[in-house]
Amino acid sequence: MRQTTCDGHRVQSMFEPDAMPAELLDQKSWTNVSRTLSPPGKLFQRGCRFFYTRMLVLPTNTSAVYVSTIDIFERRYVSGLRFSNGNSKDFTIGFQHPRQEELLAQQVRSIQIKGFDVAFDQHGVRGICILFGDSTQSYWAGEYENIPKRRVQGYAEEDTVTHLMGGFDAAKLVIIAINRDPPFWEPTMSTLWYPEIPTPDLLFPGLDATINNPFRPSSSVEQDLPACFALSPNGDPSKLRRIIVKHRVHSKDVLKIEYVNMASIDKSQSELGYRRAGGRYSTEYDTNRIYVQSFLIDGPGGERIESFSTLWTHALVGFEIKTNRGRTAAFTGGTGIENKAPMSSLA
Repeated sequence: MRQTTCDGHRVQSMFEPDAMPAELLDQKSWTNVSRTLSPPGKLFQRGCRFFYTRMLVLPTNTSAVYVSTIDIFERRYVSGLRFSNGNSKDFTIGFQHPRQEELLAQQVRSIQIKGFDVAFDQHGVRGICILFGDSTQSYWAGEYENIPKRRVQGYAEEDTVTHLMGGFDAAKLVIIAINRDPPFWEPTMSTLWYPEIPTPDLLFPGLDATINNPFRPSSSVEQDLPACFALSPNGDPSKLRRIIVKHRVHSKDVLKIEYVNMASIDKSQSELGYRRAGGRYSTEYDTNRIYVQSFLIDGPGGERIESFSTLWTHALVGFEIKTNRGRTAAFTGGTGIENKAPMSSLA
């Protein structure tokens, strides 16, 4: 492990101030993805930090892409990538572990890379997959199921990745960047998503500011990403049949949404939140009251959700939906607080 070098062109950083010829970066614009990244020189209490920054110019005729992984405290992380061209020449970035390497993509003709989907926990990259130029994607390498994901890609259809940059700690990848021309507009918010990444045409105004608010409640410090899920199971509103919302009232945290469940007529579900076995709450979080609310919606008969409003006090405590049939359902834990505090409309 100690003899494993961090491959790629060294990029100037606090830890390697004399590295990287500046001319390799001057003409490039970069966009990157990471999670709970602590900058060099700042107090490091949680999250991750990079010690090495490496850049790689991708081969023009990439025929295969491999991912090296490493197991740390029973979790698998991405440590490096290897790109092979048609002449079997390798181009590497990061820490290479041939005995623990996965084939990410292989094609007879040159692989056109448009971007990456990346799965993060708070300590680094757990999994990665390639977004191809024809709008398809590769299999995942590493671990990705039920892990927050984020996408980095070019804006235009013809944009392909030619330069790759990664930030590494002493063992693994913690930040990944690609060359990308600056856009005229940002198609979606720049934070993480769970469990799936929404389509780039969706806009969520104000959510970035909420996540980055330094005055967020201390109980939400570990929640460094918003949660995103489909309102309709499998994305089909014609099958939506029931909405179930569970609230818990705690002695200290007052009112909390425990989970939201969207049930379909074919038994598929879209669910956000936590289902916990009884008795798993400590005395610090004693539950004073549990409130479950159910709302039937006639998706098969053409009823659709037209608007969605949120209710905030110290945090998000409830929401209200309206349908195209003039029906309204307010999910506020049975408190009636919707009559005392203003709703923030999202649609």
